[in-house]
Amino acid sequence: GLGKTIEAALIMKELIFRNFYKRVLIIAPSPLLVQWKQELKNKFNEDFTILKRRNFLGNAEDEKNWQNFDHVITSVDFIKNPRYAEQ
Repeated sequence: GLGKTIEAALIMKELIFRNFYKRVLIIAPSPLLVQWKQELKNKFNEDFTILKRRNFLGNAEDEKNWQNFDHVITSVDFIKNPRYAEQ
């Protein structure tokens, strides 16, 4: 309700435009992942993939592997898990 998604997206768009960044990682609380994904799509026409264990593990060649996505949203809990944090 405080405009965090909009503010973050505006900064993201500016950084992409100025620096030609290709990959973006957004870390948010678990209950807000779908909301962030929807708002980024609806308001900024940006497609993000929600990163969960099922699309994190697997072969690098697997099309669902997280490394094949340029725009990723994941949860704070997922990224702080030592099993996944290094990657």
